[in-house]
Amino acid sequence: CGSCWAFAGVAAVESAYLAFRNQSINLAEQELVDCAARRGCHGDTIPRGLDYIQQNGIVEEQAYEYNARENNCEPPENPRHSIEQYCQIDHSNVELIKTALDKYKSAVAVIINIHNINAFRHYDGSYVITTDR
Repeated sequence: CGSCWAFAGVAAVESAYLAFRNQSINLAEQELVDCAARRGCHGDTIPRGLDYIQQNGIVEEQAYEYNARENNCEPPENPRHSIEQYCQIDHSNVELIKTALDKYKSAVAVIINIHNINAFRHYDGSYVITTDR
């Protein structure tokens, strides 16, 4: 299931929650796949997921467990967590990214569109350096 966009957005919200409330929370990526996406398991964008969380809130994972497939949107009525706002920063503005992280305790979500997934199939966590530009 191509739900990395949902995991990236939810991880940013969970990280911000930890930074501001000093408490961990585990939110339901599956709710975004089922309810926020136009294409669900076929990929979407982090902003679409964050817009959904801002407008509708999101439940915790234990109430809507991840199953790696598209389902009907049927979120439970459990307590919902939402965000007030988010912003997108141009990836080339390193100073603004540093300021957001340092001054505002912001969380950062990053997603990369990989056209050749086989190149990363056995990725071991080391740095990847390329000379192609």
